[in-house]
Amino acid sequence: MQTRSQATLEKIIVAARTLIAREGINALTMEAVAEAAGISKGGVLHHFRAKEALLAELVSRELEADRRDSAREMDVDPGAPRRALLGVVRAGARHYAGESGFPPALLAAAIGHAPCVAAISAAMKQALDEAAAEAERPDEARALLFACWGLQLFRTLGFEPLADEEASRVFRAIEQMARRNE
Repeated sequence: MQTRSQATLEKIIVAARTLIAREGINALTMEAVAEAAGISKGGVLHHFRAKEALLAELVSRELEADRRDSAREMDVDPGAPRRALLGVVRAGARHYAGESGFPPALLAAAIGHAPCVAAISAAMKQALDEAAAEAERPDEARALLFACWGLQLFRTLGFEPLADEEASRVFRAIEQMARRNE
């Protein structure tokens, strides 16, 4: 992709994320994205023929960022067993603490869009499979991942999030369980 085209694509992505964060998913229209990005609607349509394609790209980028975060955390302790599980748990703790994470409005939109649900499901299945493959107790590894994801989902949806100190203790407990029986 040419540098100018790539720069335009990034402006569109930033504008779409900003709109969703500031005004919610209903604000995500091609016209609003074009205005926020400072380009024509045709420029947006050149990259994304429909709002659904833009939504799919946003979800894809969030999933890739999550994968990179987990991989970075796996590299912290390269010789450790259960690296895949530990990577997801450690990245989840950081996400919960607010360093990053799936934007709530984008998650809500993704749930209503079958291709996004399929992409999220595939990413979760891959993480579950990787964690189970390296574990002596695959069901325990899966349970710990679901606990981690459940905490993140509760935080994303605003359901009685834990205070920072308590969340830190809970994620440490999950990590300790993950390390047990290495």
